[in-house]
Amino acid sequence: MITRCTLIITSTAASPPQPCSSPHHIMRDLDRKSNVLHAKRLSLAVTSRLSSFFEKADTTDTSPPSKSRTTPHRLTKPQRTGSGLPILQEDFDSRILAELPTEPDLIEDNDYPNLRALRTDEDIGDGLWLCSHCRHENILRHYKGAFPFKHVRCNRCNHIICSYCHTSAILSPIPYGMIHARTPHVGCEVRYCHICPTCGLSHRAEQEGATLDFYGAKCADCGITSWGDWPRYHIGNHEPYRRDPDATFAALVDQRAADASRLAFQWVIANVESRPASLLGYTGSDFTVRGADNESIQSGGMEPLAWSPCG
Repeated sequence: MITRCTLIITSTAASPPQPCSSPHHIMRDLDRKSNVLHAKRLSLAVTSRLSSFFEKADTTDTSPPSKSRTTPHRLTKPQRTGSGLPILQEDFDSRILAELPTEPDLIEDNDYPNLRALRTDEDIGDGLWLCSHCRHENILRHYKGAFPFKHVRCNRCNHIICSYCHTSAILSPIPYGMIHARTPHVGCEVRYCHICPTCGLSHRAEQEGATLDFYGAKCADCGITSWGDWPRYHIGNHEPYRRDPDATFAALVDQRAADASRLAFQWVIANVESRPASLLGYTGSDFTVRGADNESIQSGGMEPLAWSPCG
C-alpha cells in the first residue's frame, strides 16, 4: 500500500504543469491546425519536392549523347580475347594475297600470249565478276584472313554482288542447304565465305570438322547479324582465269546471255495469253506482208511463208 502511493506521487511530480485553457488559446490552436492542411501549403510542398526530384534526375545526364561519325571501311567488331589472332582492323587492312603467284608456263601456254593486256598478278587478280546492274567487269582478289575478298562492290555503280551477278570459278555461289564440306588441310584456311548484303563485306565461314557454320556471324562493318540468309560462295580455283582472262570474260558474257534467254523464255511460257499471235498461224487472205514502198500486199490465197531446214 505504501509503495503504490509513492508511485502515484512520483508520476504526478514528473508531469509538466498544464497551461491555462482559456477560450483565446483554444481558438488559436484550432486555427493553427487548420492552416497545416491548407491547399496552398500542400501544393507548395508537393511542387517543391517534385521540382527538386526532376532537377536531380536532369543533373544525372545533362549533356546530349555525342554521335561519333565512323569513317568508311572502319570495322566496329570488338577484338577476340585469348585467340592469339591479330585484331580485325589489322586483318582488314592487310593485303596479303592468298593465292600463289602465276607461273610463267600459264602465260606461255596461252593460245595468244601477246594479246594479254594484264601482265602482273596485281593487275590480273584471281577472278572476275560481272555486275548485274551496270554490266561492269570487276576483278576479284583473294586475301588471307577473315575477309577473303574485302568489300565486293561494283567499281562503277557501287552495286553489291548478288545472285544475279556472274562470277568466275574463284567465287562460285552455293545453295543454302549445303553445310558439309571437306575438312581443310592443316595450315589452310576455309575456302567458303558469305557476303553481307548490306555493306558487301565478305566474311570467311567457320568450319568444325566437316560442317560449315554460316549462322550468328556479326558483320564487322555495318553490325548486322547473319541468320544464315547471306549469299554463300565457294572459293574455287584461280588458274583458269589467270591462264586466259579474256576467255573467262567471254564465257561469263555467254553465260549471262544464256540466263537472260532462259528467263525470257520462262516469262513467255508463263504469259501465254498476253503474248502476240504468231504470223505463221495466219492462213489464206488473212496473211499480209509489206512491200518495199510500205504498201500492204495480200497473199492472194497463197500459203504463208515458213522457214524450212531443207531450204
